[in-house]
Amino acid sequence: MKLRNIALSFIVLTIFYGGSLFFLDINNNSIVDIQNALRFLPLLMLLAFISFILRYLRWYWLLSSAGQNVPFIAGFCFYISGFALTASPGKVGELLRIRYFQRANVPASITISAFIFERASDLLVVLLLGLFAAFSFNLFPLIAITIILVLAFVLVLAYKPFYLRFSIYFLYKWKMKKAARFCKVMIRGITGIYYWITPRGLLISLVLGGLAWFILSLSFIWLLSVFNAQVDWFSALSIYPIAMLTGALSMLPGGIGSTEAAIVTQLVHYDVPLVLAGVAAISIRISTIWFAILCGLAMVILLEFKMMSTKNE
Repeated sequence: MKLRNIALSFIVLTIFYGGSLFFLDINNNSIVDIQNALRFLPLLMLLAFISFILRYLRWYWLLSSAGQNVPFIAGFCFYISGFALTASPGKVGELLRIRYFQRANVPASITISAFIFERASDLLVVLLLGLFAAFSFNLFPLIAITIILVLAFVLVLAYKPFYLRFSIYFLYKWKMKKAARFCKVMIRGITGIYYWITPRGLLISLVLGGLAWFILSLSFIWLLSVFNAQVDWFSALSIYPIAMLTGALSMLPGGIGSTEAAIVTQLVHYDVPLVLAGVAAISIRISTIWFAILCGLAMVILLEFKMMSTKNE
């Protein structure tokens, strides 16, 4: 476990967002807007943390329904630890949870299955929330089609893993043994999600995921009201979800840069001043991804020290 790398990503994000706010202030004298944003960041972070709890409730249900009995509080700590590497392409860094859930006797394949199902559910939820402003954002149809194709691809692999198994043959043939072993684990992970593809499983996942993302969208609407940004409620509800979809499709680590650009572009479309749009975008991102990494980093440090102390006993 390289805590240094996790800490470095957090420092880079801090510099990026802090520097962006400083740049906006220097060039546009937006100190009042920045002060308002900083004043309300604790509340935005609280709302983000509530969304973390809702997402964990979904995760806990996924594990329980798969026959994995994990202590609720310990499982929450394991789940939050994944956020330390959430700023990774496709958020695959969150599979760091495997390390800790294995201590609770949860197989790596189950953790991977839950991760894939969670990501797919989030994509569907965010896509549905984005429908509120579908006709106001020209790129939305393209984004929607891409997301639907991704979800269909995952579904096909879940029920027809032959295509992945076929790739293992070539990996061994090319003497890529580590990649082949990883592919085997991924096959077990992807095929495992069909267990939750039921009316009950989809309903529970979409409801809890929908509430989590709805809270984040509401926090963004509230932030816009603090800045007196004149954006109608339905349109504002979709701005953050659409930006997250854009960031996900960019495959940049954590969608950094692309997500913020998507937020600013949409706000400018609704006649929000560019500087104000920039401050709003950075504020909501600090209170979500930056805060999530901070929580994850703190949890990883706690869990690693606990593991070290257990070994020394």
